[in-house]
Amino acid sequence: MIDLNSFVLPACSGTLTKPDTHQNEAYKKLLASLCDEEKHKLTNMLLCAGVENTSLSFKLKTGNSFAAQKLLLANGESLFVFDEYPKQKQLPADSYVGYRKDSSVPGITADRDLQILHLNTAAEELLCSMNGSLSEDKLKDFFPPDALRFVFDIDSEVAFTTKVFNRQFEIRARQSQRVGQLIIRVDEKTSAVDIARILKKQVQPYQSLLKTLRIGFFQSTPSGKFLMVNEEMARILGYDSKDQFMEEVPDSSNLYVDSARREKLMEHLKVSGQIVDSETELYRRDGSVVKVSGTMVSVKNNSNEIILLQGTVLDISADSKKDRILKLLKNTLYDVNDSINIANLNDEIIFVNRAFTEMYGYEPEEVIGKKSSIFWSGVRAYESDPNVKEAVMQDGGYRSEVINRRKDGREMVVSLSASVVKDELDNPIAFIAIARDITKDRESEKALIEAKFKAEEASQLKSVILSNMSHELRTPLTGIIGFASILLEQLEDTKDNDTIYFLDNIKKAGERLLQTMNNILLLAELESRTVDLKFSETNLSNLLNQCRKINLEPAHESGLSIAVECDPDLKAMTDKNLLMQIMSPLIDNAIKFTEEGTIVLSAGLDDNQDFFISVKDTGIGIDSEYVEKIFEPFTQVSSGIRRKYQGSGLGLHISKRYVDMLEGRLIVISSPGGGAEFRIVLPAK
Repeated sequence: MIDLNSFVLPACSGTLTKPDTHQNEAYKKLLASLCDEEKHKLTNMLLCAGVENTSLSFKLKTGNSFAAQKLLLANGESLFVFDEYPKQKQLPADSYVGYRKDSSVPGITADRDLQILHLNTAAEELLCSMNGSLSEDKLKDFFPPDALRFVFDIDSEVAFTTKVFNRQFEIRARQSQRVGQLIIRVDEKTSAVDIARILKKQVQPYQSLLKTLRIGFFQSTPSGKFLMVNEEMARILGYDSKDQFMEEVPDSSNLYVDSARREKLMEHLKVSGQIVDSETELYRRDGSVVKVSGTMVSVKNNSNEIILLQGTVLDISADSKKDRILKLLKNTLYDVNDSINIANLNDEIIFVNRAFTEMYGYEPEEVIGKKSSIFWSGVRAYESDPNVKEAVMQDGGYRSEVINRRKDGREMVVSLSASVVKDELDNPIAFIAIARDITKDRESEKALIEAKFKAEEASQLKSVILSNMSHELRTPLTGIIGFASILLEQLEDTKDNDTIYFLDNIKKAGERLLQTMNNILLLAELESRTVDLKFSETNLSNLLNQCRKINLEPAHESGLSIAVECDPDLKAMTDKNLLMQIMSPLIDNAIKFTEEGTIVLSAGLDDNQDFFISVKDTGIGIDSEYVEKIFEPFTQVSSGIRRKYQGSGLGLHISKRYVDMLEGRLIVISSPGGGAEFRIVLPAK
């Protein structure tokens, strides 16, 4: 709270309804020097002050005036600091020529843009009756387009009638003796009865809403005669309908248990213009007493007279404000799927919902009034961890996993969330705990972790077995292929064609089996460890020519040719050996699935300036539905022992895995009978 006595000048602070609740000694002296009329005007001025940094001025009958600056404090209150100006600093009389400060005719001085410079008391009262000070934009609402052109260009007084907020006004405006300023006279032609009728008419579109609203609503005259009430207002006071209420209750004078209560409320309305959350006792139709919380606002005319009252009424006879909050929580939370209990500040349970009884096995009457500690089994409970409750009070919430005990003694893992329930003044009034049984979730997670561990063990074992099998099989296969090659060389000049045929088949079958073993070994390595990448600047043209040289003989045996298309100076930062292993299955497949034509090996830069390496053939092509499947391990387009093209189905899978390691993409462009292109796209480093 700011210390008002630290100001030498008069200062006060307060709220919208009581702007000078807190006063310093200088302000009290100022009030003591004012007459009742000046005090009333000063209060109205403070109430009508707009937003932060508003400048106000207040003129005394002595001729002196005060200027005040309004500031907004951190606690939501307003601060006003006053400074007195001597008589010689007052504006010349021209500011209000024809409209004296104390004139009953509202007078306003404005600039060319209709920004208000000064206004007299009658104008201030008019603006108050229109719910606050008139801003620049609202002042423009009084003037039709081009109206001011007659004032400034032709130097003529302009007079017209206009309607603002359904109220009728007669406006006169002319130039002041001060260049660029206007003197504006505003005469309201709307009668007090018309204003009341307009406001009542504005409520009519909301009659259907007021009919179903679970809060009472009324309009009355200042004398207390009811003009309109909704059904809920009638129900609160014990009447069967609003028509019965309007027929039997002529005014509000006999409703108040405290006969002086209404007069006190009216005095407050005259000063502040509104009443918020005022608790009052009223008589019901049967003579019983009902306690209500009411809000009321007044509507005033340009003479600052109250012409209409509007308000709401809420029945609080059965509940205090704290009880109403808790009752709303209980009604809302009863059918929530999570277990919920509400405890008072002594940790005594005052409410449990349906899910609570199902989860813990207790009936509500077994736990209401008892400590929530009956659910804890001693693991991270309030008793064993006293900081939990302290954390809830300090931080407003707590979240953890705890072990709870059911009524039958079984323990369960619970996800607990606890928080503080506060009233509208931010005071704690209860604790609320939301719990969910996650025992099965934790058991499922444990089972998944165990299954994952076993799967990883099985995968490692599989990799070791595959590696050992590949090693044990490759050694004798290498010998078989070597001896078959030697025998073929020795029989090359003989005419023993049958033996040559058999030896050639033995060699080819061994080479095929050796290739399969090599692929299996590569797959095992991929599964068991991460390949170490060794990047270096690689000439792509030399790499493609090397691939062509390696595969030239098998291509010629199949009646095919291999061509290379690449800029001889094209270089990329990549792993050369890994790229050779990627290319090998792609070229093998191109030779295997092409009966005639040419296989083209090419490289270059695409539209995104990424490197690409392509293997393109004129073979049988691939149907679009099989494009994604060909990269799966042990998968081929044709399957079974009678398939036309043999192979393990591992080559493309291994190539795809290696391309992923290089952070690249392996793209297939193909159609049945139209050949196929496998394109490796590598990001430029």
